[in-house]
Amino acid sequence: MKIEDLKVGKLVYTIQADNADGEILESATEEKPRVMMFGVGRIMKSFSDGLRGLEAGDSFAFTISPDQAFGWHDDEKVMDAPLGIFMEDGIIREDLLVVGNVIKLQDKDGHPFDGKIMEIFEDHVVMDFNHPLAGHSLFVKGKVLEVREPTIQEMDEEVEYRKNHGHHCHHHHEHGHSCDGGNCDSCH
Repeated sequence: MKIEDLKVGKLVYTIQADNADGEILESATEEKPRVMMFGVGRIMKSFSDGLRGLEAGDSFAFTISPDQAFGWHDDEKVMDAPLGIFMEDGIIREDLLVVGNVIKLQDKDGHPFDGKIMEIFEDHVVMDFNHPLAGHSLFVKGKVLEVREPTIQEMDEEVEYRKNHGHHCHHHHEHGHSCDGGNCDSCH
């Protein structure tokens, strides 16, 4: 059986920044393999595309370009933010206001996103809202341990997930990264 939509794959892999010598960003081991259902929108499209057609026992290694991963660094996503966003009960939270801190924020629709403090001024803060991996390729290497049909329980869980989270592509994956609307396997 091959990896395709609505099939479940059990994988061991590492995902590294830029190349085979880069920082390990995520891994699944023989002791703790990753089990994932393909074609339902919870896996980065470029990641699942690199695995399609593989069978149990197949090894893989591929690179995902920045434009297919977390995009290129965009200078327009580096912007001034008012100092007021660091206030709580009228007092500036000095513990948050530190260069290099990554601050969890929400947009007007309640979707979470992160901003990194780059510079602090008297009346504003320069923040970078690019994904931390913007501009980086992802090097993926691993092996397919198993490919199978999903269980009824897995299908039920997927239906429940969609009911609770809706089917949109601005969500976070297990490794903490967001596909932000363009790279999920069901957002094409």
